[in-house]
Amino acid sequence: MVLVTFQGEPGAYSEEALLAYFGVRGMRGTEAVPCATFDEAVRRVEQGKAHYAFLPIENTLEGTVDEAVDVLLQSDLYLVGEMRFKVDHCLIGHPGATVDGVKAAYSHPYALRQCQDFLRAHKIKGLPTNDTAGAVREVKARGNLLEAAIASAGAAQEYGMEVLQRGIQVREHNYTRFVALSGNEYKRKAGSKERFLTSIVFGCRHTPGALHDVLGVFSQRGINLTKLESRPRLERPWTYSFLVDFEGHREDQEVADALGELIHRTAHLQVLGSYPAWEEEADGA
Repeated sequence: MVLVTFQGEPGAYSEEALLAYFGVRGMRGTEAVPCATFDEAVRRVEQGKAHYAFLPIENTLEGTVDEAVDVLLQSDLYLVGEMRFKVDHCLIGHPGATVDGVKAAYSHPYALRQCQDFLRAHKIKGLPTNDTAGAVREVKARGNLLEAAIASAGAAQEYGMEVLQRGIQVREHNYTRFVALSGNEYKRKAGSKERFLTSIVFGCRHTPGALHDVLGVFSQRGINLTKLESRPRLERPWTYSFLVDFEGHREDQEVADALGELIHRTAHLQVLGSYPAWEEEADGA
């Protein structure tokens, strides 16, 4: 049995995504372990109580999931996989309820913002909660037909509620990027044809052109960056680290050479992991 932690309650998007991801990876005996916080999800793996943690780190509409990324950067776990999961928000209510009869909808603030046009058009008040699936559970417990939740169709099934309307998000292309974390690095199989990404975090020295010099290490070797983001260093106010994803595996010669040079050009450097990239055809995009 493969134990995978996630933040949220049964029926959450994270649970649905992780079961799909580990299913594609051939790990059929996967058990999703709900956790109250991202920190708890990561600590359980660090303590040997689970094999993997599965965290959302970025959404195409909302951007970076800051809390999850901060936990990731403070952990000792390795990135070993990624997934881009399509989010399809549903308005979920009690059996017998109707869209026109709903006056309030509960959900995570991200989900509420992603569905604001629908809520406005139907004059439904959006009310924030900590979790999408948890909102369904709470609405069910109160038994008020005027209340609904915004969550996945899976959450409706989990709690015996009804999907009143599907696809209520502002934009059709609403994807969340998840990453799998493990205490061990991903081992590339000999002769593997998989496309790999490597993630690192580094700090620059406070000198003119320092960031330009660091990024030049990649361009000089033809290494393609797929993400570059600055993050505040929590332990040192007004200083920043840079989170970078790029194509290639740390064992590739050009990547190994680049990392070797970065050690001398950065104030600090941490390799978060090399892992298979999620291919577009895998999620039907």
